[in-house]
Amino acid sequence: DFYVGVYPFMGSTSVKYSNGQYEINTVIPATQKYAENSFGQESLVMVGVSQEPSFSFKNVGTILIFPLKGNATIKSATLVSGKSNIAGKAVVTVSNL
Repeated sequence: DFYVGVYPFMGSTSVKYSNGQYEINTVIPATQKYAENSFGQESLVMVGVSQEPSFSFKNVGTILIFPLKGNATIKSATLVSGKSNIAGKAVVTVSNL
């Protein structure tokens, strides 16, 4: 048996195992919080699968960094994709364990 972890945990997250693969159904948040000199809590979806109860998580997607210079205050930033969804329902498949 394997241990499967998903961060941040959401009640709607589900995991199915079939033919040597784990299919993890979760949600990528549309709004992600900023934390000074770090990433906001629960901002990055991560998964981990291992035979051991102690394991590492890996990011599901990429991390975007907006380097800003000066002393202006940014109240919000919005990223929009014209071709595909960058938030919402997501399926992560983990294989080759």
